[in-house]
Amino acid sequence: MEFKNKKVLVVKLCCIGDIIQLTPALRALKAAGNEVHLACAPWVKEIAMMVPFIDKIHLVDMKSPFRLASVISALRAEKFGLVINYHRDIKSYIFMSTLGAGYRAGFDWGIGRVFLNSGFEFDPKLHETQRYLTVTRGLHITDSGIYTELKAPASANLKFDLAQDRPKIGIFPAGGNNPGTVMASKRWPIGNFNGLIKMLEKDGNAVYVFGADFDKEAVNEAVQGTKAVTIISGLGDMAYYASRLDIFVACDTGPLHLAAALGVKTIGLYGPSSPEVFGAKGKNSVNIWERAGCAPCYEPSTVLKRRFLSCTDNVCMKKITVEQVYAVVKDMINR
Repeated sequence: MEFKNKKVLVVKLCCIGDIIQLTPALRALKAAGNEVHLACAPWVKEIAMMVPFIDKIHLVDMKSPFRLASVISALRAEKFGLVINYHRDIKSYIFMSTLGAGYRAGFDWGIGRVFLNSGFEFDPKLHETQRYLTVTRGLHITDSGIYTELKAPASANLKFDLAQDRPKIGIFPAGGNNPGTVMASKRWPIGNFNGLIKMLEKDGNAVYVFGADFDKEAVNEAVQGTKAVTIISGLGDMAYYASRLDIFVACDTGPLHLAAALGVKTIGLYGPSSPEVFGAKGKNSVNIWERAGCAPCYEPSTVLKRRFLSCTDNVCMKKITVEQVYAVVKDMINR
């Protein structure tokens, strides 16, 4: 399939995990000789800057008509040969239609299909990385690897000394927190994280507990009675230190996918979401899912209706035991 030029814009405004899961498709576009641009929300810029297959990032603020008009003007000036929309909402389809692109592609969804030159099936049963690749494959762009990939920053603003003489284990006890959506049901009980840290320290491992400013309460509770080092930081510093760890443990949240894409061994804890669809897709990732009868409640088919937010007791996450996770960590250390 031929386009008027080799300049491609990918529209994916959020979220952290989604941008990371998109990297195999971005890699394929770049490997095909394209100049790859990404349109994203300002709050995911930091993670987008770690994607080695993006040539230019355009920040889109859908809430400000004046800023939106300005970015549309700037994007039209780029004269893209191809725009790919990876969302399923009418605003994103209308947005892509204003950019004057030579060719428009995306998921074949509702009224949005009228804005596309080529629409491709959104299969909710596919892993997220594979769904994104269905569009590039449909455009006859060959895959260039199926794993997620990021490049950590070369330095950090905050300074921490990491142990050199023993295994280094990272823990992210919070998660499920994005602008506009807080999904606490994705979280493993904080007391379980605390118990896991104590078991790991008893074996002589060095433990580092990560979080953002709004995660401090969860982090402080997780490290009570332990010697774990807490690293409260932005995504850049988190990536810098996570990339130097041996293992990273978290629920289905952005930092888990971040660590996996950096090549770190990861252990993902799943309940409301299925690892078959949303699992960390690094080369060294293990995902634990003790599925409850009501799980998964967070699926591509339910995301737009947001019924998953009505969960009041995440029994699915509570079924995962400390001993179970500890055993997987020990196995990974010995590999």
